Amino acid sequence: MAVIMRTGKGSARPARSPHGRCRWCGALDGPAALHERTRALEHGVLRYEYWRGATPRRYYTLLAFDDHRAFITHQTSEHHETASPALGQVIQRLRLEWLDPIAGASPLPATEMQPAREGAADIVVEYTDRFAAAVAQWWLALRP
Repeated sequence: MAVIMRTGKGSARPARSPHGRCRWCGALDGPAALHERTRALEHGVLRYEYWRGATPRRYYTLLAFDDHRAFITHQTSEHHETASPALGQVIQRLRLEWLDPIAGASPLPATEMQPAREGAADIVVEYTDRFAAAVAQWWLALRP
């Protein structure tokens, strides 16, 4: 399951200040710290990468997880929830685009929507609905 997140028109300042704060998002170490914590503390993360786009101040994040529930676990993690307010201060637009791997050309699992587990915390249920995996119908005919 993979998703690409595109953010547009963040801060025009350099990515890191001399004080260790990310000038792009204002958080301590910004995306690098979130990347480090995600990789160290979460299970089910296959890819978690930040990229600069060709357009000034446009950034991409490639996220891939074992399944949709692992993605929701990431979204509701303490380190992600802590970083979100600072990121929200500088992100003018955010677009999630769900991706589906091409069999034989990507090792990632197919994108599938999953409901929240029975008895899940309210935030998990809310985020499962908010970040529902959009499985494009045309993908289905092309899957093995």
